[in-house]
Amino acid sequence: MTAPTLIDGLTPPVGSEVVSTASMLGRRFPSAVVWFGAFTQRWWAIVRAGDRWSLVEGAGPDELTGAIINANRR
Repeated sequence: MTAPTLIDGLTPPVGSEVVSTASMLGRRFPSAVVWFGAFTQRWWAIVRAGDRWSLVEGAGPDELTGAIINANRR
């Protein structure tokens, strides 16, 4: 059986891939809380940006990385 493909053509991560990617993003952005939404099939983060928090998301880890960087610039 093959993994399902999402509408945008991405294959959702599973098990250890989610853990290792979330861990890597957490090390890169220690002030962010990162997770993969099993229902939404998107990557999410809560990012401290100045004196406020922002909720950002992306279709994959690279898109989430960009969203975190952009949130930190605000």
